[in-house]
Amino acid sequence: MLGIRFAGTGGDMPEALATATDLITRGKIHIPINHSYPLTEAASTHADSQTGHTRGRRVLLV
Repeated sequence: MLGIRFAGTGGDMPEALATATDLITRGKIHIPINHSYPLTEAASTHADSQTGHTRGRRVLLV
């Protein structure tokens, strides 16, 4: 399952999430991931995010 955030009205969310998921799955949108962390290292993830030297997203694996 993809973790996606959406800002909008509640009625728009299911359709927008379905569209975003489809685009990501088909490779039309690329979201660079800098590093993946196990959930047990959430504090490290946050500390790393505060350095400001990242290109890409950090992902917590649950």
